[in-house]
Order: sequence, then structure tokens, then C-alpha cells
Amino acid sequence: NLAMSVNNHASRLAAAGRRVEALTASQEAVDLYRALAADNRDAYLPNLAMSVNNHASRLAAAGRRVEALTASQEAVDLYRALAADNRDAYLPNLAMSVNNHASRLAAAGRRVEALTASQEAVDLRRELVADNRDAYLPDLATSVNNHAIRLAAAGRRAEALTASQEAVDLRRELVASNRDAYLPGLAMSLWNVGFVAVQLEEASDQALVATSEAVKLFRVLATDEPDAFTPQLNAASKTHAQLQEMLDSQHTGMADQDSENSENSRLPHHSAADDLDNH
Repeated sequence: NLAMSVNNHASRLAAAGRRVEALTASQEAVDLYRALAADNRDAYLPNLAMSVNNHASRLAAAGRRVEALTASQEAVDLYRALAADNRDAYLPNLAMSVNNHASRLAAAGRRVEALTASQEAVDLRRELVADNRDAYLPDLATSVNNHAIRLAAAGRRAEALTASQEAVDLRRELVASNRDAYLPGLAMSLWNVGFVAVQLEEASDQALVATSEAVKLFRVLATDEPDAFTPQLNAASKTHAQLQEMLDSQHTGMADQDSENSENSRLPHHSAADDLDNH
């Protein structure tokens, strides 16, 4: 029908980089499906939800954050209604829309809500993986990776570090089955381990090793596709350098502290604890 044709055309325009035309077409698709759903909600609600979700992505790509957030919330609401009637059929779509909405919320600076949404996306995708691991593991890895960033932004250190490592573990599993398809995701998750550590000021040898591997993987990827992966290579290299600097600073501080403690042992009127507090 016309609505589906317009929706598909919007996707092709977006793929061709013609964002303005894609946005216009996706808005038309939403309008057409909204009119159809008004006459026959049961028949056309799934298509309306799909077109609204797509339109939210086009709006976000155009930098229209407020409208993108409104559209992504509507997509979540529509898919939630559909999943309430037929959970098995629409749970994947609900999980996808919630995951996207978390990104829209984060872009709008609504961190608490973004964290809640990303946790829901993880929970929904864990449920899907429990039933069909092969089909939904890539989506779970993506949601866990994103959730680690949200946790770090909220200052929840232990959970953020745990989530970032889980994303790496999941993507290693995926790479073992299909290296070409999932190597970029693994590189991204390894970089994310370091990024989260820097954000939390929790530099560690483990994070440094992770970013070192990320740099190596992005270098391999950039050899074949420089336009796609050189920016990530440069960013991962920067994160690796930041971690190295933080660790060097920590080690220097520990050496200075050891020197002070040694001096304190010869000066009984000054306690090491007091010097550590002042330091």
C-alpha cells in the first residue's frame, strides 16, 4: 500500500544520506498510518508503531531532539500496548523501542530516565535471549554496552564497570561465531571499558589492556575501511593515552607516599595516617 511504500522510500533515502527528504517521507508515512489506524486500530497499529519508531530516528539524525524524544516515547507506548495483547509477537519490538528511547533521553540530558529505560531494555533482551540466544544475543550486547555508559553517567561505579565487562564477554562470544560481523562491536565494547574507567576516574591495568586491544582491532578494521573506522581508532587511542596517564600518575603518587611513609618512620611525632589524610 501507499503508506508502506512511503515508509520504505524513507529508509532508502536515509541510507543514501538524503536526510531532509528521508525525514519528509517518514513524516508522510506516519501521517498515512495514523489515518489508517484511526479507522482500524487492530490492523494498522503495528505499522503505525514501526513508522513512528523510524521517524524518531530520522528526527534524531536531523538534530531535532525534542521531537525525536516525543516520537520515541510514542513508539514505546504503542509497542507496549501491542506487547500487552501479544507479548511473544511484540516483545522484540518493545525492547528495540525502549533501547532507542533510552538514547533519546540521554541526548536530552534526562539521565535518570535514560538509566531506567536502558535497564528495562537490558531486562527485556535478557528475557528474549533466555528463549532464543542466537537470535537476540547481539541486541543484548548492544543494550548492555549502552547501559554501562548510562551507569557511569549516574556515578554507579561498580555496576558500570561490571556492565562494560559483560558487554565485552558477550561480544567475544559473538565474534567466536562470526568474526567479520561482530569484530567492530567487540572493538567498541573494549574501548567502552576504558571510556567508562576514565569517566569514573577508575583507571586500572584491566582497562588499559582492554583499550590496547581496542586500538589494535580498530587499526585492523581501519585498514580495510578507513572512512568508517579511523575516527574510532583515533578516539580509542586517546582513551588509551588518558588511562596510561592516569595510571602513571597513580604510580607516581604511590611512590611519593611510600617515600613519605619511610620518612615518617624516622619521625615518631608525625603519624603516617595524618600525612595520608593531608595528601
